[in-house]
Amino acid sequence: LELMRQSSYGVRIKSLILPDAARQIKEKELSEIRKTAEAYEIPVYYISRGDNITDKKLRIDCVGPGQGIETEEMNEISTVLYLRYGAFTMLLTGDVTGDAEREMTDYLEENRTEFPPLTVLKAAHHGSRYSTPEEFLELTMPDYTVISAGKNNRYGHPHAELLKRLEDEGSQVYGTMESGAVTIYTDGERVRAETFLE
Repeated sequence: LELMRQSSYGVRIKSLILPDAARQIKEKELSEIRKTAEAYEIPVYYISRGDNITDKKLRIDCVGPGQGIETEEMNEISTVLYLRYGAFTMLLTGDVTGDAEREMTDYLEENRTEFPPLTVLKAAHHGSRYSTPEEFLELTMPDYTVISAGKNNRYGHPHAELLKRLEDEGSQVYGTMESGAVTIYTDGERVRAETFLE
């Protein structure tokens, strides 16, 4: 919402893509964001598992949530995107949790030849205790993991148990709570992470 409202300050949003959730979620929980987009004349599109966007060497696959998802837990409608650019792969998980995270993991496992192990994982739900479980990490094997969480946040994110799981998997962790913004650069082969705070 804030990015749309700041559009007069140089941030330009050409289109808004929302999860293709059940009608009642679109009409209630997603109502404000849809109406704001309409006010700024930003077209709204919907995406669900199985949809993809391609542009030259870049391909973005939606791996969650499933079309028409019904839930009372709004984190479960987080759009999860699998990005590939050359040999580089990245999974953007949003705040996905619970059943939606398990369904996403099942989908990736069922289609593992289409979704090879990850170069970079953006950890789900700010690195919460029960997100990004062991079976998910064994499947995706991320070389690097980025955790977005505020410093000294009241939830204690990222949780020590998740950090231990990532360590056991051998994934190098970058956390915004220590590093500030984390920027990933790639040419499709090589990867470099740059942090705001050194």
